[in-house]
Amino acid sequence: MVRHSFALLTLQAMMKSQRWDEAKQYVEKNAALLEPASVSVLRGLLAHYQKSPQEAEKHAITARTELASSTQLDVKIQLGRLFMLVNRPADALPLFQQAFDAAIESFDAGMLLDCAARQRRDDVVIETFRTLRKRGVKDWDTISFGVQYLQKWVPSEAAEVLNQFIQENPSHRLAKLYRSVLEY
Repeated sequence: MVRHSFALLTLQAMMKSQRWDEAKQYVEKNAALLEPASVSVLRGLLAHYQKSPQEAEKHAITARTELASSTQLDVKIQLGRLFMLVNRPADALPLFQQAFDAAIESFDAGMLLDCAARQRRDDVVIETFRTLRKRGVKDWDTISFGVQYLQKWVPSEAAEVLNQFIQENPSHRLAKLYRSVLEY
């Protein structure tokens, strides 16, 4: 059995050098060694980067139907990315949410935040932000992003978050400025 991550890296190397025929042959040659959903995701990525959005979307939808409880999370994450590439964030959200909830260290929570924000799912953004803070994430980019949503829905919590950040980073001018204009 070939791991999806290895197949993906191999495919990406071929696509980077625009060896399209070789990339397609690689996917087809290894199709029997990969999960069906993995094959469809790889085909979809190949179609997307060859500027065939309808075909990429078709493969993404097929991959979604091929998902099983045993499907590796890295396949689901890549399927989420493919759904984002074909402008279907509603289909990506549950896949990203599953990876985030599983606390996969290699999963970039920014993908979930971006996906939820594109769908105007402020509730998901806020809960994800709160969970990231519980997990110890304290970088300014994450804080400032999350505070934007808290400011709209829970201004007092936004102020608390900024106050805590400033206490831990007393020389951070942008955080101080943001806190000074925060209304609650």
